[in-house]
Amino acid sequence: MNIVSKLTIVAMVLCVIFPVCSGKDILERSRKIARNFTDQQKYSIINTINSGMNGESKKVIDNAYNLVWQALSKMGIKTVNRIVEKGFYIINDENVVVLAAGDDSVDSLKFTALYHFAVSESEKIYYMDIFKDANWELVENISSQGDTKFSFSTTGTYTRVDSSETDKGILSMKYLSGRFLLFELKLFSHGETSIISGIITVDESNKAEYSSSLNETNGYCINFYFDSYKNKIILTHERDNAAIVDGVYQYTENRINVKADSAIILLKNLSVALTSLNIYNTPYELKCSGIERDSSSGLDRLIITATYMDTGDVIARFSVAADLSSVYRIDNDFVEPILIFGGVN
Repeated sequence: MNIVSKLTIVAMVLCVIFPVCSGKDILERSRKIARNFTDQQKYSIINTINSGMNGESKKVIDNAYNLVWQALSKMGIKTVNRIVEKGFYIINDENVVVLAAGDDSVDSLKFTALYHFAVSESEKIYYMDIFKDANWELVENISSQGDTKFSFSTTGTYTRVDSSETDKGILSMKYLSGRFLLFELKLFSHGETSIISGIITVDESNKAEYSSSLNETNGYCINFYFDSYKNKIILTHERDNAAIVDGVYQYTENRINVKADSAIILLKNLSVALTSLNIYNTPYELKCSGIERDSSSGLDRLIITATYMDTGDVIARFSVAADLSSVYRIDNDFVEPILIFGGVN
């Protein structure tokens, strides 16, 4: 049964419960009601209907898994180790199964969604890149991305090999999407601490560059080289006024724990459709308004509030895991938090 039929049946039930038309007009009235359902109403109805799926529907979902594996192969993505069902949605008036493809952490306790797919009843496969926009695009219109993940688990903490108690460098890396990585570099030197964070794009030769400013006088540049064979990252810098970041940073653990600045950078680089930031091209600011402890994971969650700079009105509120594994919108305390980035434990 396709989505139009399902929605029409629901509308007919509504007509029976709340009589608004005669019997002979009930089908046409039901179709009209079904056409006027909002996307959110359609989403809720389809989720409810599918919650009692029979064996035939299970075959449809199993087929969706197989189609996504094929899509990953077509796109040149070879390092995904698991696919997770995320629910149902509506694209072009078709009921679709939403699936997330990603990786488990080293301890297998956490799944991180790296790629998002939707498979329709007619076996159309859609893909969404949340760092570009929140639009679904047919896989057949997507060129091969190549094997966009590295040959070792990039996400984790790296420590400078010559670190001492008074002079230490700690590099946190978070794999985002494609060849995009978010980094946070903490430098400790004789009681003083400096933090540099940003997003970099790794090229085909496993090199990346981060520039703090386009101004040659005040800015600096950090060069990254990823040695996938030895699980290490080599940092060098350019321009004399840059912080001393040079060194070999060796992988030490798969967990990271970042500060609020890194959480804010992540939010600024998510799709506007997910965050509502800068949607009207009005100046805004993001500030950490608190820290909460997640009882299930034991990790801190950074509460980030977005406000308009001219009026101070709140745009949105977010809860960002300190390991950047997930981001929730928490605009209203009376509404269930909405996951807009990452995976689940």
